[in-house]
Amino acid sequence: MIADDDLERELANLILVDKSRPSFDKSYTLKKKLMSGSYGTVFAGVHNSTTKEFAIKVVDRSKLSGKDDKAQLLEVAILRSLNPNSFNQNGQDESYVHDNGIINLVDFYPSPKTYHIVMELARGGDVFDRLAKRKVYTEKNARDLAFRMLESIKFLHERGIAHRDIKPENLLLMHEESDTSLKLADFGFARRFSLDDSDSSMKTKCGTPSFVPPELVLGVPYGPKCDVWSCGCTLFMLLSGRAPFNARKGGKNAMFRKIRAGDFVFYEDMWADISVNARKLVLSMMQVDPKARVSAEEALQSDWINTDDSVLRRSVLDKSLREIVSFNARRKLKGAMNAVRYAISPKFWDISATAIWRENDFGSHGAIDGTCDILKAKTELDATEPPTFDKFYKLDEKLQAGRCCVVWSGKSKETERSYAIKVVNRTMMDPAEDQTVLNEVSLMKSLRHPNVVKLFDFFETPERFYIVMQKCSGDVLDRVASLKRYTEKEARQLSAGLIKGVQYLHERKIAHRDLKPQNLLLERSDDNTSVKICDFGFAKRVHMPQSLTTLCGSKHYVAPELLKNHPYDESADMWSVGVNIYFLLAGHLPFNARDQQDLFQLIRLGKFNFDSRYWAVISDEAMDLIERLLEVDPASRATATDALESGWIQALDDDALFENELRASLDGITETRASIKGVIRQVQWINKSQNICSDLTMEPDDVEEMTYSWKDIWKP
Repeated sequence: MIADDDLERELANLILVDKSRPSFDKSYTLKKKLMSGSYGTVFAGVHNSTTKEFAIKVVDRSKLSGKDDKAQLLEVAILRSLNPNSFNQNGQDESYVHDNGIINLVDFYPSPKTYHIVMELARGGDVFDRLAKRKVYTEKNARDLAFRMLESIKFLHERGIAHRDIKPENLLLMHEESDTSLKLADFGFARRFSLDDSDSSMKTKCGTPSFVPPELVLGVPYGPKCDVWSCGCTLFMLLSGRAPFNARKGGKNAMFRKIRAGDFVFYEDMWADISVNARKLVLSMMQVDPKARVSAEEALQSDWINTDDSVLRRSVLDKSLREIVSFNARRKLKGAMNAVRYAISPKFWDISATAIWRENDFGSHGAIDGTCDILKAKTELDATEPPTFDKFYKLDEKLQAGRCCVVWSGKSKETERSYAIKVVNRTMMDPAEDQTVLNEVSLMKSLRHPNVVKLFDFFETPERFYIVMQKCSGDVLDRVASLKRYTEKEARQLSAGLIKGVQYLHERKIAHRDLKPQNLLLERSDDNTSVKICDFGFAKRVHMPQSLTTLCGSKHYVAPELLKNHPYDESADMWSVGVNIYFLLAGHLPFNARDQQDLFQLIRLGKFNFDSRYWAVISDEAMDLIERLLEVDPASRATATDALESGWIQALDDDALFENELRASLDGITETRASIKGVIRQVQWINKSQNICSDLTMEPDDVEEMTYSWKDIWKP
């Protein structure tokens, strides 16, 4: 990276007029106006001697502030360094300019009043203009465009330059007849970065909101992999026609929270026919942690980029093409994104100053438009009295407390309705824990089902998160322990609510990853059918089969594939469902041992039994379902739909099950309820017991129990 003094000298030298050169007017003639902005106009132009056509940007310096003037010169300096044949240089390699993947600077004429910036002319328009004219569009077309885009980014990063505004509008086609003559344009936000400290060499918040990476929104120093995230967003659009993030309904703050959580969806209506390797590449480019994110060079080595052409030609993207045509038709003056990208004041980016999501915003679907809603963003930006938690709610009674999280009973100041309100102290959290909360909120915001706890409001300040949720009347353990007579009928009612909620989650490709009795609440204490799944702290979207790898959950309920360090998906939840149903019927856990290694060995082998002391009065259909759920092989395990269609749920009537009284089970649940609540607290194993959701009700002895040598846990 150039030192500040050297940079100032370089910029000063740019504006020195070379009197040995012919003036701009003698060298070039302006032709048709192509586009105009607030302080500049782009024309088609011709070199008077060669008659070669160029794009010529004419900048009125009187409309530039000192900062903007310097920024314009910096853009010219960066482009000059990338083209050895540009003005006042003696480079000879024309192929270098042709193949470097960027719209090259050709000439520059400064004067006290005007800058004339001569660039290569892209005759083919931007990438979406071209695609909107296609009759047939395949994965090969998308792959070829992605290859050129990544080649351009690799070229820049190898030379210590980050673009910082990758998006479809800045991908231009050089020729009207070629769909792959792609070059990267608009270096207004480009900056040099230190090759010695590339991961944290930039700080400025800039770019187009829909395409910026999490680290930029968070305001932490960042590196060139910011471009890879933006390329991932662009590739998402090239493949599906939809943007992974948008602000059309929730506003920019809601969009920024989704970006920080990395919460985007491969909607099946668009992605069903797109190859798994394409999804894998998008996922690898859109990792929230820049260290886990691939580089442009690594992306170019991915399986999808190197898939045989004939294979990708067979994947026709008709639906995606229709979305692209629709998106392109809605763009107004090609400024829908650009109008917001220059709003880079600290107040615009400070989402915690006004961050709020209200229930009436529900329904934002992440649809086609990748733009940030300009009017909404401006309204949020100009708000003088942003909504605050205290304006809407009051806290009444503390229900649970942990290291940095307290759950309160609270009320709406307007309606006096009661809610459960989780208050998270952000000052005691690291960025990864911040991301966990945002992921939980983002997922809950998208869920509406009778068997899932409802999120009503969310507020964010620099110090705290406020999560306002539906208030329930205890969990299923409380319900069972309160009964005088407990039968298989009640156990089935409770189990059916759990399965229905899980089916809803899995239909939306969400894995809960911590299903257990404490996370199964009841809306009403006297209604067994009002089961509500809660606590989405470990929940994750499943973008493709066997794509999850994080070791998390509660040890008695965890599926064997996790203990084997195998990649897994939502089918791991169904194992937990089986453990829950077993517990509700028998009053004890199917897998239990004093020694943890022995416990994990039992789970890995799927070794359990139906002790006749508890199971003699329980129906064969119930045991059959449990055996199908506690299947060690995930591929053979019953799904939620299978469970709901099982004989136990469908075939047996309530009267028959009401006769099966579970006295021993009731005694077991009642006697062990308190200890079970302590022992099976959740813990994200790679972080020991430090996860913010893992310590809400744990006694000191319980915390100590969970802080064991995790290295030894995973012995085969």
